[in-house]
Amino acid sequence: MEAVCQVAHTEPQYKYQRRRPEKSVLHKVVREHVNTLFAEAELRSPYGMGYPAHVKQEFERLLTCGQFCCGFARLRCQGCGHEQLVPFSCKAKALCPSCVGRRMAETAAYLVDEVMPRARWRQWTFSVPKYIRLRLAREPKRLSKVVTIFLRAVFAYQRRQAKKLGIDKPLCGSVSLLQMFGSILQLSPHSHSWLPDGVFYLDADGNMQFQWLPPPEPQDVAALLAKIRKRVLAVCDAELAEPDDDQIALASDQAQAVGLYAQSETDRAEVSENPAAKSAYLRGFSLHAGLAAEANNRKKLERLLRYGMRPAIATRRLSLSADGKVRLKLRKPYYTGQTEVLFEPVEFLRRLAAIIPQKGQNTVRYHGVFAPHAKHHAAVRAMVPRPEKAEQGVADGQTLSVETA
Repeated sequence: MEAVCQVAHTEPQYKYQRRRPEKSVLHKVVREHVNTLFAEAELRSPYGMGYPAHVKQEFERLLTCGQFCCGFARLRCQGCGHEQLVPFSCKAKALCPSCVGRRMAETAAYLVDEVMPRARWRQWTFSVPKYIRLRLAREPKRLSKVVTIFLRAVFAYQRRQAKKLGIDKPLCGSVSLLQMFGSILQLSPHSHSWLPDGVFYLDADGNMQFQWLPPPEPQDVAALLAKIRKRVLAVCDAELAEPDDDQIALASDQAQAVGLYAQSETDRAEVSENPAAKSAYLRGFSLHAGLAAEANNRKKLERLLRYGMRPAIATRRLSLSADGKVRLKLRKPYYTGQTEVLFEPVEFLRRLAAIIPQKGQNTVRYHGVFAPHAKHHAAVRAMVPRPEKAEQGVADGQTLSVETA
């Protein structure tokens, strides 16, 4: 395989520095305690089945990421003769900070450059109380139903606003980023859904147009939350099914990670609203619509999209205490005032196992006109501003040969 070389001289102006994940606290804890984690899971499950295969693979892949012994590519410039060895990445989807971070950056750039037209985009964040989180984590189809209920309610609100402005057939859409964790590694399935402050419609000539809508008012957010809560409870009223044999250990970890057996002050609250933040809270359900990115600030939009796809662990915030516990420093103080969380090593790994999405579960979802098979998907996508391509100063005849091992 050949690729264009960016170096057109004999001496490279930069020095490649390989990342060393084996020196991180996360890699050390997994390397030293993952076998204990698996052995305990086998003891807690019937027939010694332990964790499901996709959970084990996440931990095993993490240990192979960036290691030369697990494969590498040899790159050699045919022009200057410079050679470099680059180890393979694990491409894990949940635990590896490097691979998840790279996917986060690539997906956010793709959404801004290829999917989301120029408009004021608003983030609608929806979360559910603790006694529903465990059900949604164990039943991905039910989680999809809950997200659909939430978005249909917001779409209906936008269509009502558009019809007041004379739009007969408004078209709505969203890009939803699903997260399975909270700031203290608790199991908390919730949705960061990005919707434009407006609707699409076809004019008299059949061309796709965009109509701006005013931002939602705090009372609108509270009314929407009341409707959403009622509908979500209707689809979550059935008893939680017993887990399969290979899911019993994982289900126990998820129950502990969701805090199902600990009562929270927020769960006891009745109804509250925050007009300044355009948010509402109703008996454990919350809806927040106060975060937005203006149409001319695409960099801010991309930065906020990254937040919805961020890795569960930031390696710079992990450290080991003097007694061997894992210390997780929080980005900002929790509502209880604590600034860090301490875990026993195996308990820390159980938390990580609990927040791994189910196999085949997509965390980036498109609804409405942004869905791949939507009728007007191509017309809406044509409205996305294309970024200007930067000129590359590459010398002629410089190629890069790549060999894999």
